[in-house]
Amino acid sequence: MMKKLFIFAVPFYVLSTSDVYAQYTGPELLMPLPGGESWNVNVIPGGYFTHTGEDFYSIDFDDDKESDGVGNDLGQGVVDVLASAQGIASVYYDQYGYGLYVVVDHGGGYDTLYAHCYPNSVEVLNGEFVYRGQVLCKLGNTGNSNGAHLHFQVLYNGDSSSWNPALDGVRVNGVQFLSFQEYNFYSSSNFAATINPFNLNSNYPIACGDYPIGTGSPNWDYLCYNQRDTFQKGETAYVMVKIEDIPSYMNHHFEAGIYKDGDELWTSQISGTNVVGAGGWEDAYSWVTINNLTPGEYTVSFFVDTDNGYYYAGSKEFLVSGQLYEYYDSLTTCKCGINGGQNTNWFYTCRVNSSGNIFYPGETAYGLVRLHNVYSDHKYRIFVYRNGNYQWEWELPFWNEVSPWGWQYSHFWYQIPNIGLGNWEFRIYLEMNDGYGFRYLDSIPFWVSYSAYPVNCN
Repeated sequence: MMKKLFIFAVPFYVLSTSDVYAQYTGPELLMPLPGGESWNVNVIPGGYFTHTGEDFYSIDFDDDKESDGVGNDLGQGVVDVLASAQGIASVYYDQYGYGLYVVVDHGGGYDTLYAHCYPNSVEVLNGEFVYRGQVLCKLGNTGNSNGAHLHFQVLYNGDSSSWNPALDGVRVNGVQFLSFQEYNFYSSSNFAATINPFNLNSNYPIACGDYPIGTGSPNWDYLCYNQRDTFQKGETAYVMVKIEDIPSYMNHHFEAGIYKDGDELWTSQISGTNVVGAGGWEDAYSWVTINNLTPGEYTVSFFVDTDNGYYYAGSKEFLVSGQLYEYYDSLTTCKCGINGGQNTNWFYTCRVNSSGNIFYPGETAYGLVRLHNVYSDHKYRIFVYRNGNYQWEWELPFWNEVSPWGWQYSHFWYQIPNIGLGNWEFRIYLEMNDGYGFRYLDSIPFWVSYSAYPVNCN
């Protein structure tokens, strides 16, 4: 990812330039920079520590083109970064690594990654279908980078290591990935994205609260009432697409990708094959049904698979409101540890409840809290008080990463071993991944006294 400033030998990789490969089965990849020009390669696979290990199949392209002469850098925010092949885009930011970057999922386990984009230059959305040649961002210098360049990487199942056989034989613009040489210029044939053979209706896709109604032959028009951009938790959304001016004999079917908060829920075919005759069709409709919506931001992207190619047909974004979690005053104190795990479907309980929240000196005091129906990444922080005085605090050092489907429960517990006499209190704070920081959840007082009955935990 960083520009190479010196010759760096990596003795543990054998770089083969054989033309006989049988492993790579991904899409044809074109140069991720504009066609009609030749672009300078700055770092090759294995050429720098950021191009080794799980990041081996990566190339850095500099910001200078051969037609301008060697050393005439164009600078940040000038050069378009283009999709090497069509797929589903995702946008990320990593301050200490790739910076602002885009990943394109090409299906079949194959991804391409485009790192160090210029700030605020990304032109695609999470979940958006992109064509080969579509502009993703501008070449930049964000993240761990000391000069404007594009870090381009090919991955299979999230891995880009030299020993991944699924990447053997991958080519870019017909050149073997492992044949690229540093400080050489390579031509690009990546031009404008493919144009749809049909027209998109600018009013679609739409999201509705009611099932679409068809008016039948001869027009086969469909109406979708109760159009909405916001739904409530538990409702059903019907998201419909319309394409127009379908040419003769363009047989096709619709597919849809459903995403929530940037994560893929599923991608599937949602219609049978439409057989188009000699006269073409005036229009065609399809829709996807999403039941039992959970809080978050949804994106539905539509595609049309034809005999002559695969085309993007638009995306619809909508918001599902509702509580990100439910809490039922479940904070309690425990003795002798916490029971639970996979065998209890991740439901945790006190091994022994502390009767009256009273502990005997020297015991271990546990505090256990439970959330229900959680729909957001989150973490906990606890403050500990003794005799009304602040003692310390502790924060969960990682986020609980919740799946797009949500969690039925989330638990957190904290323990104080060999606890001393006094009036104690646990105060629990919760941070959801919504930009509002930690908020107070609950507190529980408890006491440590010789009047308590000690419990044998063996």
